[in-house]
Amino acid sequence: MPRTAPVLAGRILALLALGGILGASWLGWFTLPFGVLIYLFELGLVATLQAFIFATLSAIYLGGAVSHH
Repeated sequence: MPRTAPVLAGRILALLALGGILGASWLGWFTLPFGVLIYLFELGLVATLQAFIFATLSAIYLGGAVSHH
C-alpha cells in the first residue's frame, strides 16, 4: 500500500484513536469505534480517490502520447 501523506495521516489518526500511540490500551476500548471509522474512511474514500486520480492522469498521458498532432 502506498505511503502517501493522506494515507499516513489516516494511519496515525487510527493508531491514536485506538490508544496505540499513547500506550494506554484501556483507552482503545472507548475510542475503538472512532478508529474503525477513520480506517474505513481512509480505505474507502482516500484510497479510491487516489486510484481514480492516478488512473485519469495515466489515461491523459497515454492519450497525449499516442495522438497524432
